[in-house]
Amino acid sequence: MEDKSIFLDREDAGRRLAQKILDLHLKGDIVVAMPRGGVPIGLAVAKILQLPLKLYLVRKIGHPSNNEYAVGAVSESDLLLNADENLDKGYLEKKVKKERQRIAEMKKIFGRAASADDLHGKNAIIVDDGIATGSCMELAIREVRKAGARSIIVAVPVCPANTQKKIQPLTDHTISLLEPLRFTGIGAYYQDFSQLTDQEVVEMLTKVAQNEISVVEKTASG
Repeated sequence: MEDKSIFLDREDAGRRLAQKILDLHLKGDIVVAMPRGGVPIGLAVAKILQLPLKLYLVRKIGHPSNNEYAVGAVSESDLLLNADENLDKGYLEKKVKKERQRIAEMKKIFGRAASADDLHGKNAIIVDDGIATGSCMELAIREVRKAGARSIIVAVPVCPANTQKKIQPLTDHTISLLEPLRFTGIGAYYQDFSQLTDQEVVEMLTKVAQNEISVVEKTASG
């Protein structure tokens, strides 16, 4: 792959996604980012499109022999498992409990969790720093749809071609800037794919809140 096809970092990828959304004249009312990696993507998209930013908390269920490979996903109230996986019940219960505890922790630390009121009747743009197996994104789509979103756009920098074919029918529009046939992992398409800490995400979201307050004050005075 040529260097021009590799994203500098998540912010760069977010800016390119926002431009693609503008080029396609797609309408959005709210940006929904999936922490942690999706937050800087969401920040860039929300800033350029001048839309509010919320978070959707979904965690992957890793395979017993390779935790990086997702065999399913879990949210605060739902569970999605790949149809071809046959997991040990004890392992699954333990993983679901652990990941839901982490979701509760993230919800408390980050705030900004999208509610049904935030999503009902809205054109939602769901973003992440990339999609691999698609389990987490599929669950997020299902829940945002259940919350009453008018339409759903999924926008990611990279998604393997076979996963994109699985995700596309679930959305009103799917954007993937890169759709590699030989997918080697999301991080391979970024020059800087540093893992984000909770504190870094909190600092990013604090800046968003400060900017939103400034916009409101400017509108009120102007």
